[in-house]
Amino acid sequence: MQAFHQWKHDLLRGDRRYMHLCPQSPPLTMFTDACPSGWGVVIFEGASLEITGGSYDAQFITDCGQFSIVERIAILEARALQYGVDSLPFQNEPRSIGIHIDNQELLFAWRKGRSKNFAINQVVQRILTRLSQMNYHPHLYWVPSAANIADALSRVFE
Repeated sequence: MQAFHQWKHDLLRGDRRYMHLCPQSPPLTMFTDACPSGWGVVIFEGASLEITGGSYDAQFITDCGQFSIVERIAILEARALQYGVDSLPFQNEPRSIGIHIDNQELLFAWRKGRSKNFAINQVVQRILTRLSQMNYHPHLYWVPSAANIADALSRVFE
C-alpha cells in the first residue's frame, strides 16, 4: 500500500518517470460556446483546425422553454459540447482532449458529476459515455467568454 501512495504522490507532483503511461499524441483542444440562437465548436489538432456551428432545431428550443433563462443557457452550453464531442473521430489508442467552456454551471456539474438540473445531468452523462466509448480522456477548463474563440461562431445565427 505504501508503494501505491508513493506512486500516486509522484504522479500528482508531475514526476517525469511516469510520462510513458500518458498518451503522447499531438494535443487536441476543443472550445465550445452557445447562445440562445446557435452554437459553435472549434477543434485544434496540431496545425489543423475544424470549425463547426449551427442553430438549434425548433423542438429543442420548445423543450427548453420550460427552463429559466439561466438554466436554459447552461443546457445550451452542454448541448454545444455534445455536438462537439459527436464530431470527434474514434481513437484506437487512449487520447487526452482539453475542452474549454465559458459556463461555470456546466463546469461544476461536470466536476461534481451531478447538478440540480436534471437536463444538464443527462447531457453530461451522454457526453462522458461517448468520450469513453471513443477512447478520449477529457480535461475540462473554464475560460472567460471574451477568451472563448467559439463565442463569435455561436452568435453567427442571431
